[in-house]
Amino acid sequence: MRSIGWLALCCGLICLGACKQVSKPDSARLSPPQMVPVIYGLMMADELGNHLKIRDSSLKMNEFRQEKYSQVFNLNKTDYRDFAESYRYYLGRPGELKLIFDSVEAYSTRARIEVMNPAKKARAKGLEERKEKIESN
Repeated sequence: MRSIGWLALCCGLICLGACKQVSKPDSARLSPPQMVPVIYGLMMADELGNHLKIRDSSLKMNEFRQEKYSQVFNLNKTDYRDFAESYRYYLGRPGELKLIFDSVEAYSTRARIEVMNPAKKARAKGLEERKEKIESN
């Protein structure tokens, strides 16, 4: 009878150890406002690569992407590891990820407006300043 008790205790301890939940990060390394320009830069690097690939079939896309992604990460003072960890974190939180991608869309629209019509740049900046003022209150 004692051996059955010990066996049950050992099996219980093994089950508890096996059921240990893998710890997930409580927060992302990059905040949503930090993720937006990084994602936008990576998307632009991909678009540039696709555009250049049409003109130059000898372009090695893997090397090109690696170089451009590295430039994007350096420009935003982060690295691939932090970005990937943050991206995985936000993949588990679809609501926050949707806000990030909505912000990327708005970011790209503002950038396109600045390129197409520099006069609207000042107006867009004024709207952005008012938005920040409202959010801070």
